[in-house]
Amino acid sequence: MKKILMLILVLSFLTIQYGFSQVIYQDDFEGSGNITWVPLFYNNTNMQWEENIQVVPNPFGSGNVGKLEDTDTSYTGAALCGGDVFTFDHIAIEADVYCYVGIGTSTSRYTGVALMADTSMNLSGEISTRYVKVVADFDDNLGAGPRIRLYNSDLNLTTFQYSFDVKFYANDIPGGIPATDGWHNFRLEGRTLNPDSVEYKVYFDGNLVGGGPVYDRTYDTGSGIHHPYTSGTFGLYAFQQNEILPGYFDNVLVEQLTTGIDDQKLVLTGYELKQNYPNPFNPTTKISFVIPNSDLVQMAIYNNIGQKVRNLVTRNYTAGAHEVIWDGRNDNGLQVPAGIYYYRIKAGDFQQTQKMLLVK
Repeated sequence: MKKILMLILVLSFLTIQYGFSQVIYQDDFEGSGNITWVPLFYNNTNMQWEENIQVVPNPFGSGNVGKLEDTDTSYTGAALCGGDVFTFDHIAIEADVYCYVGIGTSTSRYTGVALMADTSMNLSGEISTRYVKVVADFDDNLGAGPRIRLYNSDLNLTTFQYSFDVKFYANDIPGGIPATDGWHNFRLEGRTLNPDSVEYKVYFDGNLVGGGPVYDRTYDTGSGIHHPYTSGTFGLYAFQQNEILPGYFDNVLVEQLTTGIDDQKLVLTGYELKQNYPNPFNPTTKISFVIPNSDLVQMAIYNNIGQKVRNLVTRNYTAGAHEVIWDGRNDNGLQVPAGIYYYRIKAGDFQQTQKMLLVK
């Protein structure tokens, strides 16, 4: 059922170009994708590009999926492939990812999605790939623990620490760590706020991980780290330590986050519109927000083509945290159909929009 819901979500994106984001690439590995995948790891020893994704029958169900693995282990089991180059400051990638849970080992097996992968030549004449990725390592029970991890590729070879590395554990993940192996949906959104910082949001099965965005401020002109304004690409990532355990992917979707009311988001200190919970939901969901001062708050619900379906709130609120409930009905009291909806808040000069999914 979860896989079917994710397919419905992807199809709705592919068939409608609406006012909040625009689909630019997609691949379901059934022959209708518009992505040309290329390997993004380069072996400077033998001057060869490493593994690319393969289209194989789904070993866990029907249809085809993408399979990615490192077969020569020259990069300690890591494999990375990517699609076409983009130059957008606001980008999102999501995909169904097969997550391993029950292996029970101290070694790491990451599978996930990547953004801002930039393959270029460094000062030594070697090709290097810089990227940010969000991955699951749910089977690591003896090491760092089961977790979702968001981190870059800027590794200090002395300390073995990454310059940007955020770990999300069970209490950060709505619903906790999955109990069994299976397909899960990952989404990574990256928004360039200014030349030195990028905002990331991580979603797992449609729910915002960690309660809000995280910020990467490690960019500067002297570090050699991939700059947010430099063109790059999106990618899929798999890592298996000491043994082969492929990464499997399906229903890849890449969006440019640009048009419509999402552009009206203003980053103002003290204001916050949180992800609704639960999400996906049926029939009710809770929407929480924070305002730093007493103000008139307006909140409305929009469908996926930008039409307003419900004026949810128009009233004065005191400073602090508040929440409202949407029962899935429009202004006429009728239950709205399943699908993607957006809720927008306006308080003073602050405006922000979030996405949610109503299921039946």
